[in-house]
Amino acid sequence: MCQLLIIQLMYDCGLRISEVVKLRVGDFDKKIFSISIRKSKGNVSRVVYYGHSLRDTLNKYALAIGLHGDHLISSYVDKQAGLSLSIIQHIVKEIIRRSKIKKKASSHTIRHNYAVHFLNNGGSLYRLQLLLGHRHLTTTLEYLKHAILPDSIRVSNLDNLKKR
Repeated sequence: MCQLLIIQLMYDCGLRISEVVKLRVGDFDKKIFSISIRKSKGNVSRVVYYGHSLRDTLNKYALAIGLHGDHLISSYVDKQAGLSLSIIQHIVKEIIRRSKIKKKASSHTIRHNYAVHFLNNGGSLYRLQLLLGHRHLTTTLEYLKHAILPDSIRVSNLDNLKKR
């Protein structure tokens, strides 16, 4: 259950492993399906959103494992402490290895897939920049070369101007 939660957090929210390690139970807002990411890379804080599938996994995790202490994902040894970065890195490497993906993949590949799939599903580049916590849009632009953007409706700026 813990492994599924880690992968879903990374893919559904575009989180880095270091952000998963720092997650606290209090970072979640169940009403608006959001997670507050505090002081991540570059000391940037942001809010990310999650869907119903991750909510269901979170609920099952809380019922099966129980939430001990402040950390979302507790250590196997000390329930009051969180899992270390190296343990979560190892878990993700094992999941990727067991998936039998032929291409070279890493935890960052999951974040990359989140970004590309977000764009493929019609998300805006500016919104993606905010969700990933990038300071510069040029960093986020890198994902465009891998995205297959959906066709948009035909727009005539002149026709829209004449309608006013």
